[in-house]
Amino acid sequence: MKFSIIGLPKSGKTTIFNALTHSVAEDKFKKENTKIVKVPDLRVEFFAKTFSSKKIVPPEIQVFDFQGFELKGEVRNVDAYVVVLRKFENPLHPFSGPEKPIDQLKAILEEMVITDLSIVENRLNSLKRIPDKKAVDQSEVKVLEHCQTLLTDGKLLRLHIKELPELNYLQGFQLSTLKPSVICINVSDEYIGKYDSPEFKNILDFCREFHFEYLFLPGATEEELADLNEKDAEEYMEAVGIKAPGIKKLIEKSFNALNLITFYTAGEKDAHAWILTQGSTVYEAAGKIHTDIQKGFIKAEVIHYADFLKCKTIAEVRKEGHFKLVGKEYIVEDGDYIVVRFN
Repeated sequence: MKFSIIGLPKSGKTTIFNALTHSVAEDKFKKENTKIVKVPDLRVEFFAKTFSSKKIVPPEIQVFDFQGFELKGEVRNVDAYVVVLRKFENPLHPFSGPEKPIDQLKAILEEMVITDLSIVENRLNSLKRIPDKKAVDQSEVKVLEHCQTLLTDGKLLRLHIKELPELNYLQGFQLSTLKPSVICINVSDEYIGKYDSPEFKNILDFCREFHFEYLFLPGATEEELADLNEKDAEEYMEAVGIKAPGIKKLIEKSFNALNLITFYTAGEKDAHAWILTQGSTVYEAAGKIHTDIQKGFIKAEVIHYADFLKCKTIAEVRKEGHFKLVGKEYIVEDGDYIVVRFN
């Protein structure tokens, strides 16, 4: 899964990137920084211990940080955005954008709408220039015209375009207003524990109205926490009043925005966490593991992590009869441990 961290210049995008990736951006003046992030996952560690696995393969996401704010090229070639809004003072990095986070977000969304409208209209104009009208897919034209109307009205496509046939026509355009976004309000330490204050009411109401995942993150502090060992980090969090690293919550919010879940396989060789779209079948999960496993799928044995946790060992799991034998149509749940039987 790929995420772009976007926001107005000087909003603290690179600070969030550093905290999320436990690294320092290779070059703060570089146009693009990217890292693969291994997502912390206690469940895969449990399975590794249970099966004495030699290797742990946690979930991974790829994170991009781009200089400035432009919705072009690789910035758009991702699954979702982390939109960083600034609510902190730093004289060394003066901010020329709107003071209020809600106004920053509206400016970013407006740019998304304008960019998408240009893409849609360019495609429509290209189709209209084709001499042989019979060669033009009129269903595509209809979908594009619908998008044009929505975008002209300033609406976000993801709230209105949800049917698979429409989405199939649009998937190649990487439209920003179709992508999920997590709103990350980058605050100074003085706001820790005060996120329900009246000054944040407008941005919270806006996020809820438009179904955005959101969180507050003291970016500078989170960046420092990322460089500390576990003990020092716990002492630091206690000192500043943070209950848990916000970066973990940011990853959770990103998964929620994309409707992602995690399922597991494990054995002596490795314990593996796999990312899957919520609502997927065990047959589709088998394809994530290996295409040959999916092709030869017969049945699958499934047990949820919570049930496995009670039993501790695979022998006890089988003794208690917790394994379910399921067919192709079984809908995988977040936390499922799966053993696929295949030819």
